[in-house]
Amino acid sequence: MSGDEESEERALILTEEQEREDSESLSTKQEEQACQDLTKCREYLLLGVLLFSQFVALCTDTFLFPFFPQEAKSKGLSHVEIGTIFSSFEFARFVTAPVLGYLFHWISPSRACIAGTALSAVSCVSFGAATYAPNQMFLPLCITIRVLAGSATASLTVSVMTILLKHTSFQTSTVVGLVEMLQGGGYAVGPALGSALQQAW
Repeated sequence: MSGDEESEERALILTEEQEREDSESLSTKQEEQACQDLTKCREYLLLGVLLFSQFVALCTDTFLFPFFPQEAKSKGLSHVEIGTIFSSFEFARFVTAPVLGYLFHWISPSRACIAGTALSAVSCVSFGAATYAPNQMFLPLCITIRVLAGSATASLTVSVMTILLKHTSFQTSTVVGLVEMLQGGGYAVGPALGSALQQAW
């Protein structure tokens, strides 16, 4: 009888230990799932913030297309000079992007992203203020500001793609596709926004 009681007690203890282990395992799985969900939320938040900054940067580049040529002609610029001002932005991106891609081995992409966003905002405001410059200073000032803006946009684009590819679980094709989509959206919305602001002004 005592042997049966001992075996029942052992079986009861083993059952309680098994239940405790199952409970701990379940709570651990729930914690891991919660961490994964939180990480996924952070990834989507990071994706949204970075892509929005890319979109806004390209909007500020293109919203001047509808009204800048008339403003430049009033300052005495020719069509070639106006084209040079527009081209200087893309030329700066062409030169800056591969250089930054190489330098990101030593420079933090997050710092480059912040610097690119800040420089893009400053150059946008400075370009608007350039209309108050004397006519002889207007062309070199505009080209300088557009070169800075192009370099800032290149820094932002390269850093956004680097951050998303390094610190998120999104596929490369997804990141590239979303960045290109937002760039196209910025180029599409920018001129329309510029026209609306010109009419409202």
